[in-house]
Amino acid sequence: MDAAAATARAFDALSRPRLVALDSLALIEVGGEDAREFLQAQLGGDVGAAQPERAQLNAYCNPKGRVIAALRLIPRAEGFWLVAPAELADKLIMRLKMFVLRAKVEIAHSQSQLFGAINCNGEEGISHAELDGDTAVSRKILIGAPAEKSAEKTDAFWRLADILAGLPQVYAPTAEQFLPQALNLDLTGGVSFTKGCFPGQEIVARLRHRGKVKQRMFALFLPDATPPAPGAPLLAEDSEQKIGQVVDAVACDGGSIAGVVLPAAAPDGAKNSARIKLPYEIPETAEAA
Repeated sequence: MDAAAATARAFDALSRPRLVALDSLALIEVGGEDAREFLQAQLGGDVGAAQPERAQLNAYCNPKGRVIAALRLIPRAEGFWLVAPAELADKLIMRLKMFVLRAKVEIAHSQSQLFGAINCNGEEGISHAELDGDTAVSRKILIGAPAEKSAEKTDAFWRLADILAGLPQVYAPTAEQFLPQALNLDLTGGVSFTKGCFPGQEIVARLRHRGKVKQRMFALFLPDATPPAPGAPLLAEDSEQKIGQVVDAVACDGGSIAGVVLPAAAPDGAKNSARIKLPYEIPETAEAA
């Protein structure tokens, strides 16, 4: 097992220009004159700070502070786009509509196509948004079909770039399981502690000020050529006891590169694994974040 070699090959693969079809992701349109205020009250990130042509990472939490989805929020002329896993889109739309009440907000599936550009530019007539928080490679979300280009059918390289950048994704098996801090969303801009209230805000803020965060997301190289599925357990090195859980994993160099949630105090205890350094530091205490 050589985590350094696998990581080097992964970054080499990501350094080449690629256009990938993001068929596993869905686009949700949120419009209406109250859209900004509505989303500011629903999402953990600061919607007021969202910038055009930027895809802002944003946590959507339940009242217990558990992350329902890690969204990408993109401003548009008539409101916002939300980018989320397709398997969660119906649930997210239904949940958001529950809180519209009398607000002038419209929420619906978008019929536009989604593509991911890795180390290549968008093109005229195609909406594009660069990913906030990705310091590993240059990536943009493209909304609309690029002309005369054949996109790769797999989004594995897109997901690999997320893992190596320390950016989480939440799928159906892990929805409403993790607090934002366990997914490092407090370190990557997915939650704001100054914007005001959002669902679960009290619990999330209390954890920040209480002291140590018990769980954090790390990147690991695993020897399994078949990537473990999101939500799969990770076992301790010296026992069959579960110590962690897979966030996402992609096949790489005869093994897998995975984002995993592990005990913050003992991230190197998973069986047959080697840690990969993330582009940001994980503090020992929540207050240090």
